[in-house]
Amino acid sequence: MNPVQMAQQLKHKLQQVRWSASPSGLVFGPNGRVVVCASPPNAKQIPNGVPWCFVQLGDGTMDEQDPGLVEQRFRLAIGAEVKGDRMGEFAVIGGSTTSLGKSAGKGVGEVMERACFAVQNLTGMDGARILVSGTGTAATHPLDTISYIAVQELMLSAWCTTAPHFASPQRLRYNVTKWEWFGDHCEQRFDFFRYRLVRKQGQDPSVDPTDGTVVYTGTAPVFVGSQVSGWTYTVFAEYNARGVAEAEGTSGAEVGSYRVA
Repeated sequence: MNPVQMAQQLKHKLQQVRWSASPSGLVFGPNGRVVVCASPPNAKQIPNGVPWCFVQLGDGTMDEQDPGLVEQRFRLAIGAEVKGDRMGEFAVIGGSTTSLGKSAGKGVGEVMERACFAVQNLTGMDGARILVSGTGTAATHPLDTISYIAVQELMLSAWCTTAPHFASPQRLRYNVTKWEWFGDHCEQRFDFFRYRLVRKQGQDPSVDPTDGTVVYTGTAPVFVGSQVSGWTYTVFAEYNARGVAEAEGTSGAEVGSYRVA
């Protein structure tokens, strides 16, 4: 992934973070109060309802050996608010709550723990790995006479590609009556759209989904059907980050994504 794709993947991952006490308890709420921004938030940008998280793109360092790679830095600014907190203590460490599976009453330290766990497990996405490079201490700010908001920062770094990259499915095989492949690393991306299984006569794989005959289109990594000798089958993953009903980008034919019948 390039830096912009990785920022969106961080947002996608954080929007799915849940409290350990409840599989349905989203940390940042059902509306996913996670935003990618270019600069730190000001008081007017802070969303109504907390906790929230701002994902900020930092600077990057080009790799001297490979100009196609960049070490990109990101910063997460995470905020939490607890009502009835006159001193700002509860906004940091948490206060009373009606449910351990809900965000109400949770302090920024508790929110940060869940966010940190989520991003540290963001591995295997196009070979990129998120590393936590530092944390910032919580700062509290009064909102009114009975409420404080606490903000804590998390600094991250990751090796990214300089150009957009779209991961290819792997381990394509034919199993008795069906074609199967591995695509967890594709489906976990923020922009995964669908798979396309294409066949082309001869021993050369298709270069893209239009190069051959499409025999399957869908989101499941399996297609029930036959294989025909003398054809090469290639599976592609298509991606779309903008919500339109067409592919914005597609993976390439890599070793493991095609098979000669």
